[in-house]
Amino acid sequence: MTAAAWPAAPPLPPPPPRRPRAPGTVFAAGYLLAGAASLALVAATGAFFAIPEYRDQRTEQAADPQAGSDAATGLVAFGTLAAVVAAVVLLLAVLAGRGRQTARVLAWVVGGLSAVAEVLVLRADAYGSLSWLSDLIRLTAAGMLALTAVSLTLLALPASHRYYRLTRRRPRPVPPPLLPPAPPPPFGHARPLPSTPVPRPGYLTQPPPQPPPHRFPPPPLGTPPTPGMPPPPG
Repeated sequence: MTAAAWPAAPPLPPPPPRRPRAPGTVFAAGYLLAGAASLALVAATGAFFAIPEYRDQRTEQAADPQAGSDAATGLVAFGTLAAVVAAVVLLLAVLAGRGRQTARVLAWVVGGLSAVAEVLVLRADAYGSLSWLSDLIRLTAAGMLALTAVSLTLLALPASHRYYRLTRRRPRPVPPPLLPPAPPPPFGHARPLPSTPVPRPGYLTQPPPQPPPHRFPPPPLGTPPTPGMPPPPG
């Protein structure tokens, strides 16, 4: 009787590839972009807060309610645009910090456009009739310009470029480790699995031979038949 071999264990799945750690330049750039987004949100909040005051002031100066409504609409548009810019910059800061090359490129584009807008705001005398709103917008624009310039410079450094290049590469799949075959069980002690059919020896499957029928010898001639015995065959 041959012993049945046990099946080998399945190979373990390879561990997932580890994401490279972001350098300090990318980490600092993400926080600076988040700070620029916070300043844009502050400017949007100030614009929404100044709508009633600026509308009444423009209505009194022009003696026309339509002028006050137009001024309020302009502040609403400015505040909405600043809030959208804050949300976009914050999203790009998070994605760029996680190694997304597309977010890095979009951060350069959005940062460049916002820097141009901030320079225009600093040179223009917007909302000069409201001194506190004009000062708030100027301070936030100057802060956003400085933070954006530093963050975009950090994203362009060689350390940041190396990090984004590593995250852009796809890791090669690691082949599963080769496991040695299972050792055979010791002879004479292995039992087959329940699902393995066991052949039975021939002497157990064949019926035992039957002995031939016993026949008595015929009686001699002239012997009277015994009562109860069948007559001999003729």
